[in-house]
Amino acid sequence: MTVCGTGEQDSFWLNTDCCGLICACTTYTLLLFAEYAMLFVILDPWFVEADISLPGSENVKEGESGSVSIGYNKGTFHAVAFSTIVALAILSHLKVR
Repeated sequence: MTVCGTGEQDSFWLNTDCCGLICACTTYTLLLFAEYAMLFVILDPWFVEADISLPGSENVKEGESGSVSIGYNKGTFHAVAFSTIVALAILSHLKVR
């Protein structure tokens, strides 16, 4: 009984041929890049505070800003949802008997 392999008695399924290892590394690299791109490129502007004119903002006291967080709740929801999907995709490859 070996620890890694493709047989029934192996604890961890791992195809150790060159093509399989390259495909697995490429898959994990693409998943991690997608996570980076989604969180730090696409969703990052949703978490930035912006000065916008709101109705009644002329009544803002001295020293206070009229800035609001645009899309913070939506951004948080999408970040958590996408990170969960990526985590499930990675965990689906870690089949342990």
